[in-house]
Amino acid sequence: LLAPDGLVYGLAVDSTFFVFDPATRTIVHQEPLQDRYGAVAGSQAPRVMALGPDGRIYVVFVNAIVRLTPGTYAHEKVGDLPVSASAGVALVKGRLYFTTGSRLCSYALPGLGE
Repeated sequence: LLAPDGLVYGLAVDSTFFVFDPATRTIVHQEPLQDRYGAVAGSQAPRVMALGPDGRIYVVFVNAIVRLTPGTYAHEKVGDLPVSASAGVALVKGRLYFTTGSRLCSYALPGLGE
């Protein structure tokens, strides 16, 4: 996901969080997150990451929502999910939408609602 700071934020299949600088063509940060947050929902990072109106990146893990702060590489769990997320992400009016199997679910993000 391309963030406003011009860096690309991503997650590898094993929940490794990385930041790529396209200007220098280098990885500027890399950190495993699986032990802390579990597996990423789905296997394609851009489809489990969404840029919020607050400039932060929201990520759907199988059992949690995590917020990344561009520029600092900081991350924190926003909350635990009551169901296991399988894929997908959309952020609309303060709610993060994802799938669990064939069902569409949503999670209200604190501070982002209308």
